[in-house]
Amino acid sequence: MLKECWRSVVGQLIVDDQKVEDFGKLLLLWLLDNVPNAKKPFKKFDANVTKASLTKNPVFLNHCRMVGMYLGQMVELLDKPVELEMLTHQVAINHLSMKPSVGTAYFDPFQEKFPRFMSETLQKPLDDPLIKAWDKFLMVLTGKVKKSEKMIAKSQKCAMC
Repeated sequence: MLKECWRSVVGQLIVDDQKVEDFGKLLLLWLLDNVPNAKKPFKKFDANVTKASLTKNPVFLNHCRMVGMYLGQMVELLDKPVELEMLTHQVAINHLSMKPSVGTAYFDPFQEKFPRFMSETLQKPLDDPLIKAWDKFLMVLTGKVKKSEKMIAKSQKCAMC
């Protein structure tokens, strides 16, 4: 169901790079407007400027492409759990390695509000099975961030011993 939805949003057989960027832009702009503290971790671009300025910023647009690309890859790997695990782990590590670290303090509020974003984007009610499926999908990613965050904290404790 998620694969079908994703392909309808960003293109059918060949994923359209512009649609991937557009979805990433839609998601990030919504995130910056609706999730507390979402602007704080962005250091490569100023998330406090107007939407018009952001959408002209090449660094922001590159981040939009990356968000769309990674989401698309994760959706495509739903039926390949080992590869999906590796990709979600890499995404988690990438976020946790940022300065400041982008961990559960940022992912949890995003996950909480993500169903509303998908509901608005797909124009479906919050209790629609597709919106619930997207919510579960993001819970998997957030769960991976939590798991990776604990692994990193544990390894840092061991390194101090």
